[in-house]
Amino acid sequence: MRKCVVLCVAALAVLSFTLPSQVSAQNVFLGAGLTMPTQDYKDFGDGDGANAGWMVEAGFGFPLGENGLYAFIDGLYGSNGHDHHNDKTNLLGGFAGI
Repeated sequence: MRKCVVLCVAALAVLSFTLPSQVSAQNVFLGAGLTMPTQDYKDFGDGDGANAGWMVEAGFGFPLGENGLYAFIDGLYGSNGHDHHNDKTNLLGGFAGI
């Protein structure tokens, strides 16, 4: 997890210096955070629930024409460990919208 945090901070620092200084309608975003399992995901019924984990997110957005429409694409990846069996659940997802 420490490697992931360091990598995300380093990527954000590099991108903040390499992005153009002019204001642009396009944007790139990065995020990271803590996942806190609740209800059924926290307790599977046999005492083997998911623990707190981490998640990272990245995406890109851009305008569509002159009428104010905007499109974006977003991806995320995260992981939660479990109490027993030294197992973990990896979460992968994505979003797109207009």
